[in-house]
Amino acid sequence: MNTNDIPDVSLDDIIGQKKAKKALLKLKLFRNPEHACFYAGVKDDSNSNTGILLYGPAGTGKTMVAKALATNGGCIFINISPNDILYEFIGKSEEWMKGAFLAAKEKAAKTGKTAVLFIDHCDVLFRKPGRNDCEVSSNITDIFQECMKGVTEPKGQIIVLGATNYKEQLPSPILSLFANKIQMNLPGGEERIAIAKLNIKSSHSLTDDDFARFAEMTEGYSGRDIFNLITMGAKPAARAEAIHHNGAWCKNDEDCYIPCFHSPDHSCRAKESGTFREVKERTGNGEFRPGPLTMKHIEIGIDLLGVGQLEPI
Repeated sequence: MNTNDIPDVSLDDIIGQKKAKKALLKLKLFRNPEHACFYAGVKDDSNSNTGILLYGPAGTGKTMVAKALATNGGCIFINISPNDILYEFIGKSEEWMKGAFLAAKEKAAKTGKTAVLFIDHCDVLFRKPGRNDCEVSSNITDIFQECMKGVTEPKGQIIVLGATNYKEQLPSPILSLFANKIQMNLPGGEERIAIAKLNIKSSHSLTDDDFARFAEMTEGYSGRDIFNLITMGAKPAARAEAIHHNGAWCKNDEDCYIPCFHSPDHSCRAKESGTFREVKERTGNGEFRPGPLTMKHIEIGIDLLGVGQLEPI
């Protein structure tokens, strides 16, 4: 179980999800107390004594939204996952669930702030009854229902915020406890471009036409997919290209050597020629960086993501 006093994540940091953010900000629970004067006469859509469920495809930012909501409302953020309950504490899962609620109440009482108890992957913890269900899973569901009955005593002390990729797998009694259900959607084309630009950060040679093509090629991708293809596919491809480059090198604006693909008559700074090792020895171990990210590197990232061969950088 991870506890952050108040996360440092803003709703403005989250690209897209306009409908979800609008729906969540209608809940009085997450309005910034300093902005109360601007909500005069605005209906509070929250349903007391219930939880809030974020649902939608994997990688759409449910955890980040949960942290941003806690930040916006000045709430303590407590994050628990199925691994905490079902694996690490075998034989004591029910006690652990009760303990999580108790810890949230104690933290809230001690600080005078509302505690957001964020339960990720609810579908793993609370499954519809089936042949392969274990007694532990069934007991956890019962204990959770029991804990939820006292969640608002005193009112507003704890907010239970759940997240799932598979809402349809949750049993009806659990779904009924999450009266506020907010859908998280996959990003649209412009949003995918914005997410890519955010994660590229370093220099690139991508044009508007390249980004338009990128949007077409990544239809159906989540924000996490785009993050992975950039950071674990495209950027490593650019780095590998530099390591194996045998040709011209020039200095960029940061005074670092990068592979140079300009025409021979192009005026470049401190132009050198040879392999990475040769130029490094000749220039007295100067600083080196990969060249600007290109569409070729992006395509490599997409190919690697498609066959599941991305590796952490």
